[in-house]
Amino acid sequence: MLLCLSMFLPSVNAQQEPLPPVFAISFNNKAPKTGDVIEVILKASVPKGMHMYSTFNKCDIGPLKLELFFDKNTSYCLEGNPFSIGDKIIMDEVFNCEVGEFHDRAEVHQKVRVLNSNFKISGRIEGQWCSESTCYGFGGLTPLVFSGSVMAIGNPAKCGETGAQEVIETTDTPKINIQSPTRSGDTSKQDTANFKTCSYRLNGNNDQATCIAKTFNGEQSETDKESNWGLFILAFISGLAGLLTPCVFPMIPMTVSFFLKDKKSKKKAFLNGMVFGLSIIGIYVIIGPLTALALAQMQVVLYLPIGCQIPCSLSFF
Repeated sequence: MLLCLSMFLPSVNAQQEPLPPVFAISFNNKAPKTGDVIEVILKASVPKGMHMYSTFNKCDIGPLKLELFFDKNTSYCLEGNPFSIGDKIIMDEVFNCEVGEFHDRAEVHQKVRVLNSNFKISGRIEGQWCSESTCYGFGGLTPLVFSGSVMAIGNPAKCGETGAQEVIETTDTPKINIQSPTRSGDTSKQDTANFKTCSYRLNGNNDQATCIAKTFNGEQSETDKESNWGLFILAFISGLAGLLTPCVFPMIPMTVSFFLKDKKSKKKAFLNGMVFGLSIIGIYVIIGPLTALALAQMQVVLYLPIGCQIPCSLSFF
């Protein structure tokens, strides 16, 4: 085990986890009146070669979407849910669900109603971004906080009361000219049937390259109707080849001789051998998939940094 760890240590050190993103906060109206609905704007840069998942996520189990958690106070109340600006909607074929991705820049808006003149807002952000080979979570163990304030005019208001202006057009957020469909506001009624299925290999929002489907190894699949028989046969042959490994091959004559040592009853030896063989099959066919499903449900190994994946995998040995 120590030998295996020493072999993997160079690659672990080479893959260093990037620093979490830095979100800048701003407001679309810097001089609101109490009762007005304004937008809180959070922006962050996404490094080249990486993508960040947006607030749009249709997966039951899958990538971690971007989430905002606001600290409650009496100076505002939330209006609706956060929504992403400039993200690309793709069909993630690994998890078979639709997700949104940011390239180059992430931008999230949240509508709030200003309730008094001393408007202050704060909270934290949790999410995930990925490179070609590894995904990193942020804002979980180490909180990624934000805060901002603005002076409002007028008497204190209550949630549901309308001020002089309901929503003001964004003045400090440039429009994003992208090729694929984008969303602002409520996404529940959006028609996603015509959205392009793109991969994280795209370089940015203006990338005109041909979209490719995501697969487990990140490469383009030949066809959506490709049969899995080739993969099954390869796995079967690999399993037979595993019998020739130094850990398994010497055990074959020892196992056979153990069950054949009882010369009085060949039937008993046969039954013992069948129970042994079926037990091995049951371990891999039943317990193996159940363990994989449990890990997928908890989303444990898939989103750990590569430096944690290798020791966690070796610990099972």
